[in-house]
Amino acid sequence: MRVSRLELISIGYIEEDYEMLIFMKNAKKILSKDEALSVIRYYAGRAYVSNRYSCIWVEDTSGREGTFDLQSNLMCENAVMPNYDKLLPPIIGSEPYTIVCANEFTEFLAAMKPVNACTPKKQIATLLLVWRMDGLTAYMRSAKMNVSYRFSSMPTNIENGQTFYAAFDARRLSDLVDYFRQRTAPVRFYPPVRKYAPLRMEVDTELISAVPAGGLIAPLTRFEEERFTDVIPDKAE
Repeated sequence: MRVSRLELISIGYIEEDYEMLIFMKNAKKILSKDEALSVIRYYAGRAYVSNRYSCIWVEDTSGREGTFDLQSNLMCENAVMPNYDKLLPPIIGSEPYTIVCANEFTEFLAAMKPVNACTPKKQIATLLLVWRMDGLTAYMRSAKMNVSYRFSSMPTNIENGQTFYAAFDARRLSDLVDYFRQRTAPVRFYPPVRKYAPLRMEVDTELISAVPAGGLIAPLTRFEEERFTDVIPDKAE
């Protein structure tokens, strides 16, 4: 029997408990790929799980520090902690971003689904994100399909004529999009401002009262640019 969010809260769960349940559910999905270690890392008030290409996190109030096995919940001695301060430096407020509304995650997943399904498993389903002054658009193209999805919000901190773009593995990105879909909160998409920098996504806690959470995913270093020549900006950051 599935229990609704309101029912969980009514029987004693607080908001942080529910958000941690969502995190734990999606942790297994992230850790099942790319030979990831089945561990949760607690660092500076956050819980992290990551594989070679992506990471999700949520605010954690348990006071834990260190690396813990996902199954046994025992601390892993001598485990190496990634440099999360470098991967996710503090937001200073001037970074460009576009807000993705909660309802758009379901639509975005639906737009990605046919391309992911039609791309052979051994091939990468390429998704291109392009930030422009007039908004953020996702382009998904294969030999048989041409799909695009335009997000509704206008960008913030993008100057006139400024554009950003990066390509991602649509299947891996789908996992992170589904994580945020379950959180039912608006999320800021920060474009990679340097070549090969990751896409950073964080719940917009200024727009709505919500438990802080986020994620990141590495871009593709190589992809079939000729499929996207009509949408790749001539001048991009």
